[in-house]
Order: sequence, then structure tokens, then C-alpha cells
Amino acid sequence: SFVCAFYLRAMPRAGHPLQTISSAQADECVTRDGASVEECLAALHRNSNIEGRSSSRSSNKADSGTRICFTHDAIAVRQVPGHGAGLCVLTDVPQGSLLFACCPFALAQRASLPGTIVKKLQTCSDDDRSRFFSLYDGTTTDRTLPTVSELVVDLDPATSAAPNRSVDAMRIDKIIKFNCIDYDSLNEHGASKEADLCGIWLLPAFLNHSCRPNVQLTFLGDLLLCRAAQSLASGDELLVAYVSTFQPRHIRRARLQEEWAFECGCPRCMVEGTLVPACLAEPLVQKLDLLVDNIEKRGLKDSAAGFAELAQVVKKEVSVAVDSNTARVDSNGPLKAACKHLWGNVDKKERSAKLERLLLGSFLPTFKGTAFAWKQLGEIQRCLAAYDECLKLLEEVCAGSAYHARWAAICASQASTGGRATTSEVARRAQYAWHWNSVCHGHAACRVVIERLGWPHSLFEAAQQIPGMAVPETTATQSPTGESKQKDAASLCDQPTTTSANVRQRWDYSLVATENGILLLTLPLPEGVQLADVDLDVANDSVLVSCQQKGPSDLAPLRVQLPQKVDATNAPPAKYKKQYRQLILKLPVASRPDV
Repeated sequence: SFVCAFYLRAMPRAGHPLQTISSAQADECVTRDGASVEECLAALHRNSNIEGRSSSRSSNKADSGTRICFTHDAIAVRQVPGHGAGLCVLTDVPQGSLLFACCPFALAQRASLPGTIVKKLQTCSDDDRSRFFSLYDGTTTDRTLPTVSELVVDLDPATSAAPNRSVDAMRIDKIIKFNCIDYDSLNEHGASKEADLCGIWLLPAFLNHSCRPNVQLTFLGDLLLCRAAQSLASGDELLVAYVSTFQPRHIRRARLQEEWAFECGCPRCMVEGTLVPACLAEPLVQKLDLLVDNIEKRGLKDSAAGFAELAQVVKKEVSVAVDSNTARVDSNGPLKAACKHLWGNVDKKERSAKLERLLLGSFLPTFKGTAFAWKQLGEIQRCLAAYDECLKLLEEVCAGSAYHARWAAICASQASTGGRATTSEVARRAQYAWHWNSVCHGHAACRVVIERLGWPHSLFEAAQQIPGMAVPETTATQSPTGESKQKDAASLCDQPTTTSANVRQRWDYSLVATENGILLLTLPLPEGVQLADVDLDVANDSVLVSCQQKGPSDLAPLRVQLPQKVDATNAPPAKYKKQYRQLILKLPVASRPDV
């Protein structure tokens, strides 16, 4: 079903090799071919599909053939009280900074991973073997901690030792249990896909867990990238989510205990355990499960209403829980300290609003199910309202994640092509999406990633109207002293609404290359233009769009230059989506360049 994946899945823990790069800024760190690390990553994005997987799944080489391996020089491996070995930053790090880009020690199908690692350990260098066995294996005995430079390396498979070296298979299984990371991805709807691969990445294995992570992991080819989801202060520990942060505390804790044998005591868990205990959360979970199980039986329209109704029930229950516990939070020392750790020194009204969003995040699949169902039904205004709620919740429980970036981009696209949003509203959503995609994927790759989602050119223009891509109502996490730790996201100023009366209309379009050799051209019809008024002239290298209608707007013809030659003769007729007022052209790429 389209929503159960958000609820049931476990989040992942997310030639001529280049020497390991260590720098404070990835966009200033230049590789041997003169390109920055961020530019190399953008090149990799151009060569990957929408899921971030390269055409050669094991490759992380940019166009120049440079193999990328990067670590921010502020990172260090440290013993963290209550957590054991972990990764910390030694200086302040801005939001969105690339912290590391790591190659895998081993990557394979889950059933094959132990055998793959055994074979590698039998033939790898002594240094590589020591690196692998420095990983946590479930024991509490003291171990010598490696340095970051020892863990972020471009492993050379040509280096080998005696092929008959003995290995401890049981210890290998334990290391896999506690350190394996699923190679996960999102589908075209922004939902998680079942991971078909998993692996061991050495440096990321030292990341500890939080149900409110401050860094996010993404995959690009076989590279595992880590970026700061918020601004980090010197001394902060880097924390990821081992399990889905979109589910209630009792489910998160059960999974953590089963898979990693520990009980989470993060500030979010402390607050949630008091305000929304399992006896309150579980009935809501059961209602969600029932909705999901009966989607086909009830039909999409009835299911959409069911999700929307359940979302209101959840909001009411959470609101009552927060309001009735205000005095308790003020008088309970640990609870008050947990809230201060989460948001710093905020007044009671702001704290209550943040508490509600934090607690609602544990039921996020209900809100996402509502948004997706309204989107499928073409109810754009309802879809946008539901997506807006999802994005606010994501800022609290999974900020800067691939979900956050993708859903923000989808929301902006919906507002642009099918909603009744004003120009300023569309611009606000576009800038919000641009900001969070830059946080998730890096500023150099941001446009490449969003283009794959079919954004029209007008959205890119709107996203860049204000320098810095400021974010509306963004979450500014604070230190315990109350000082803001997120200084790079400011509130977005309202912009004047632009109407068709004072701006001449023009054509807009999006062009996406699909994996099956098709160029997909989408043309929204401008206001007042009817389907019968549109002329399309498809050539092998371009598409000419013109309007027969004459009027005040007098649309100038649009010529879309195609990035590849197409077989215009065999292109199917354009299709018209009435509910979105869009023309869709599927142009087959020419099999011969001389067509």
C-alpha cells in the first residue's frame, strides 16, 4: 500500500584513486582535476537515476573518473558518555555542510554480505582488516578507537595478503548485526523502497542514534554521504536515526531493543513517553493499520476521507495531551531539561506548538497518506494543505532528510501546476524546497536533483528570486543557553502577489529524460488558452509551441530545444490531462544520431 511503508519500515543507520580529502568546506576542496568535491558529487547526480543509483551500481566516479573520498576536518572519533564511541565535531559547522563521503568496505545482497566480507578479510591488507574489526560487535570491552583518517579511505582492492588467512565468522556476524546499513531509496512518490542491498561503511558505523537526528545520510552510487541537517555547535555529537522517526515511541523502542539491544533515552523519547504513552498511541496506530489494510476495499476517495479524519483525531489527542501536561512539564526537572535541550529557552506558547509538532511526527504516515490520496484524486488545494502539515512535522522529527527534500519539491510542483496558489505562495514553496534540497543534496547538485522531478522553469526562477533561498517558518534549534544554532535559514518575507493583469503570460514547460529512452515534455496551458488553440510542431531536435488565439496576452511562440535527437516520426500524439490542464508529449530518443 502507499502509506504502510512509512510506518513499518526501519530507517537505515541512512583506476586512479584520489588521496583522502580532508577540508572544512567541500565546495572549496579541489580535486586533482580542478573540480571541487561538491562539483564532483553534482556530476555523479547527473549520471544517476532518480533514486541516486548510478548506472554502474558500484561506481562513484565523476565524469573525469576521479574517485571521491571526503571527510570534513572538524570530525573526530570520541568516547561519548552514555553512547560509547561516536563522532563529534570540533568546530561549528553550518547547516547543509558535507561531513563525509565514504566508499563501502563491502556491499552486497543481505544474504550474501557475510560471505562477501569473509572473502574480503581473507585477502585484504592488514590495515583494512584492523579497520573492520575496530567496529562495534556488541561487547563492552575497551577498544582502541581509530582516527577518522583511518576510517575514511579509498580502499584499494588490489592490496592483498595470504589468501588462507583465518577469520572469526561469529564476530563478523555480530559486527554486521550492529553496523550494517541498508542501501535504501525513495520511489517516484517519495515513499521508501525495499532495500535490495546492504553494506558496511566504516566511518558511518560510528554514528550513534537519536530519534531526532541532527545529520542525514543519502546514497549516491556506492558512496554514503552525510550532511548536517542543522547547524552544529563545537562539541556536538553527530546523530542519525537507526529506525523510522515517523512512528510512536513504543514501536521505535521495541525495534531498537530487538535489533541493537539498547533502549533509547533521547530527549524526544523522554518527552513522548510522558505525554503520549503507548496506551494512548497504540489505538491510533491500530486505526491507521486498519485504514491501510482496507484501502482497496474502501476505494481511494473514501480512504482519503478516512486518513483526513484520522489526522484530525490524532491532532486533537496530541493537543489535549500537551495542554493537560503544561504544568507537569514546568515542574518536572528532567522533562523541562529535555524541552530545553530540544529548543532552548522558548516561551510556553512556542514550546507547546513545538511539542505538538514533535508528537504529531510520530503519526506522520497519517498525514502523508492524506496528502498522497488527495494528490491522486486531483484535489490540489487539499493536497497542498496536507503536504504543508507533513513538512512542518518533518522539520521536527527528520529535518533535511531525503523525505523532507522530496516532499517539499513535490509540494512546490503541485502548487505551480495545479493549484490556485498566488505567485508569492508558489515562490515561497519553491524557495522552501530549494533550501531543503540544498541541505540534503548540496547546493551544487540541488538543481540536478530537482530537475528530475519535472519542475518547470518558472519554479526554478521563483526559487532563486531571493538570495540565500530563505525558508518560511523554519525550525531554529537552539543550544541550552538559548542561542540559535540555525542561523542560515531566515524567515521569508511576503512578496507582492502578481496577477495576469499586470504580467504578460508566457509558456512554461518541464522536460525530463526517463530511463526507458523517452523525453517527457509537460506543457501547462496558460490561463485563458484552450486545447484547440494550441499548435505543436515536433522536429527531431526541438518542439515549437504556438497559440492560434489572439488576445490581450498574445502569447509568443515557444521553442523547446531538446537535449537529444528524437524520432519525431514515431512520436505518439500528445495527451491532455484535463484536471491539470497539461499537455504531455512522450518523445522517443532516436536510436541513430543521424535521424
